[in-house]
Amino acid sequence: MSRKVSRCPGCAARIEFDRPGALLVVCEHCNLASWRTDVKLERIGKVAELAPIESPIALGAEGRLGGAAFRVAGVVELDHGRGPWHEWAIRFEDGAWAWLAEAQGQYLVTRAADVELASVPAYGRAAPGSELDLGAHGRFVVAERGRGTVTTFRGELPERIEPGATRNYADLAGPAGGFGTLDYGPKETCEAVFLGRRHEFAELGLDGAHAQARVERKVLAKGLACPKCQGSIELADPSGVERLGCPYCDALLSPDSEGARVVGVNRTVKATPRIPLGARGTLRGGEYEVIAFLVRSVRSEGVRYPWDEYLLRRADGAYRWLVCSTGHWSFVEPVNLADVKRSNGLARLGADAFKHFSSGEAKVDLVLGEVYWQVEVGESVKVADYVAPPRMLSFETTQEERIASLGHYVEPRELERAFALAKPLGAPQGVGAIQPNPHPTAVKQLARAWAALAALLVVLLLYFAATHDHRVVYEQAFPLTPSALENGLVGDEFELTANRANARLELVAVGLPEGRFRCEGALVEVASQRAHAFSLAPREASPAELGDSRGDCSFTWGSLPAGRYRVRLEPHAAEAHSDRTVDVRVVSQNLHLAWPFLLMALLALPPLVWMLVAAGFESARWTQSDHA
Repeated sequence: MSRKVSRCPGCAARIEFDRPGALLVVCEHCNLASWRTDVKLERIGKVAELAPIESPIALGAEGRLGGAAFRVAGVVELDHGRGPWHEWAIRFEDGAWAWLAEAQGQYLVTRAADVELASVPAYGRAAPGSELDLGAHGRFVVAERGRGTVTTFRGELPERIEPGATRNYADLAGPAGGFGTLDYGPKETCEAVFLGRRHEFAELGLDGAHAQARVERKVLAKGLACPKCQGSIELADPSGVERLGCPYCDALLSPDSEGARVVGVNRTVKATPRIPLGARGTLRGGEYEVIAFLVRSVRSEGVRYPWDEYLLRRADGAYRWLVCSTGHWSFVEPVNLADVKRSNGLARLGADAFKHFSSGEAKVDLVLGEVYWQVEVGESVKVADYVAPPRMLSFETTQEERIASLGHYVEPRELERAFALAKPLGAPQGVGAIQPNPHPTAVKQLARAWAALAALLVVLLLYFAATHDHRVVYEQAFPLTPSALENGLVGDEFELTANRANARLELVAVGLPEGRFRCEGALVEVASQRAHAFSLAPREASPAELGDSRGDCSFTWGSLPAGRYRVRLEPHAAEAHSDRTVDVRVVSQNLHLAWPFLLMALLALPPLVWMLVAAGFESARWTQSDHA
């Protein structure tokens, strides 16, 4: 396809339209913006130079996304009062246009979507955190609401844009990396909806011929002097820094191309970072540099609860955080807001549930180093933390933005190794909000051991139940005559055939008042006359109980030699009762359940103790929460 050729209305320079459908073009020679009509170019006016923002994207760069080739045809620069950003117009080989933007190491590609605009809420009602149903496109969450001003543009664009025009917008987060923008223009009602998703840089397939080189951070660093104390400061993130806390004095600076200006103080408290600014290390699979240190706090019932935050930056421009509270550390990364659901004190991220821990107003108390937003000491945001140790899901909300992040607990030793710290970070104090509970592992191990031993005891019980005959080897009823009370009673001989087996003597006193009778005696070996004594005091029993397989009271010998025996009784009663009897029975090889159950109970004590210790650990954790 041949290119469309025209002349610039300002300098008459030759202008070629690289892509069909381009409606706005900026002359490379005189910076005049022109609107393309059917017959000529309509003069709009000269536009300013683009701000020097470091980017791997540039006009003319070519790439491939999802198998479709594209070319970067134009760029629009906007400013929301917190610094400029660029949005790139890309044209695919099939003639379709899309927009490409950068955000903290991620690349957002969106296209115009066919959405019923009447269903889109007005700009003032598109509050951060609110959900939006876009029909067939799915449900989205408003992540940010803002207002930008067009400062300049370059190249070819698919729509008419005026310098100085105001653009109201609301950025959306969709599930599985989805992204969108509601474009309100200068109005309250939505004019267009752009939907797409987030991409890694490698997914864009950009060539290196036109794109700006991806320069290592150490090459990009440059210096400036603090206008208050004249201290020399080397910038580690010159393209992204919006605020700079001077490390030498209490000045909070706003850097620009001309240097820096003082915009406030950088502290209301004193603190020294334990990981120094500029430290580099490899952590959780990425290489990071510490570029800022902040102290933030919440106040509850008059008590201030502070914590430290360290801003980390990767070479690809992605930011992460290290957070330290009472010596407990966590590594924090952003989470797609649309992937999180909150209700009834729970927050869910995928299949994982997090319990609400605390909420409050988090205030900035100190800023050192470089941050990527226009922070002010004393500013505050609403925060809400949900925990599922060793992780924490956190939300920060303002009137214009809501962000979600996921923190992972990190041991101090891991950070000491990652950043090669000469001085140890120190031991944590108390129990951390997401510190892993070390005791459940011991409980599980002990419980498994207890279950194994209990299973072994059950097997042994079954074995003994099968091998013990519970045989009645002797049974006799003795009348309680005067002679029996005076001389005692001796039973018939019987035999115990199993050597070292147990034997149980059962005694039932029939018809005798309880507490008025007791009986002493012995089981006597016939051959050796060795006596195995016993003493019993049975309760009153009725004749109906004689058929019971168990005695009213009993005495058990644990190990008796095989042989022949007699029972010798010495009954004691207030008076003789010839019509009353004492029934005696001897049962051999009895299975006693008391000792295995007692052993199982003793074996259960260690896991029970550790369960109590683990519960105490969790109790200590939650004493720090809003639910204490």
